[in-house]
Amino acid sequence: MVRALLSVLILAAIAGTSNAQNVAYISANPESGPWGSQAYRNDFNTVFGESGWRESTFATADTSLFDPKETSLLVIEGGDWMADEMFGYLTQNSDALQKFVYDGGRLIINAAPNTGENIPMFGGGVGLSYNRGTDYNYTATPIDFTHPVFAGPYGKVQSLEGNYAGHATVYDNTGLFQPLLTGENGGTMLAQASYGSGFALLGGLTTPWAENNAFDSGQWRSFNQNMLAYAGGGDYSATQAVPEPASLTAIGLGAMALIRRRRAKKA
Repeated sequence: MVRALLSVLILAAIAGTSNAQNVAYISANPESGPWGSQAYRNDFNTVFGESGWRESTFATADTSLFDPKETSLLVIEGGDWMADEMFGYLTQNSDALQKFVYDGGRLIINAAPNTGENIPMFGGGVGLSYNRGTDYNYTATPIDFTHPVFAGPYGKVQSLEGNYAGHATVYDNTGLFQPLLTGENGGTMLAQASYGSGFALLGGLTTPWAENNAFDSGQWRSFNQNMLAYAGGGDYSATQAVPEPASLTAIGLGAMALIRRRRAKKA
């Protein structure tokens, strides 16, 4: 009985580690980031743990990332100067990304362009509208404050403000996506959809990880982490999601101690 328990505990810990490491982030250059910010790394580390996610670029990302067995959550960021490169990447991999979601993958695509044009994001009928006159918004307001992205687990979100909070809005000619955030100009700044066995979040936010562009960094921080946890499929934290080798050792030592105590009682 105890030996069986030990096996289950170790297998569960290993499985938890494997699942946590299936998160991937793709951008043009993770080292510089949109607006020169690398603040997104703090949020990924908080939600998934430092070893629970990996980074790639549009130029180097391997097609194995499109396999839900290899990647549980795929985050694609193309804000600021990266919009043109993201446009090319999404155009080239449109069918593969849709299949990834349909087969059970979870996807976030976000960009606040400073260059380029409208960006198809999820097939021909869904993408970002980029018009400086109508798609720029100072404020993003939740439609449903009870939604997990705004209600927790990393803090409650009332509104998001920035200069600008978003550079683009989501257009959807399919009726597939549900709006979650709207701007003062009436456009959708964040939307979600279930598709096949998977899930997608699309946004035109001024890179959720560029704190220097936000008037209310506390609200942005809660939103960023809530969004990652929600899209990742659960209430993650660094300690929950990524058992370190020391944790596995502790599990083994604890189970061995239990075995020794049971043997001592029998003697």
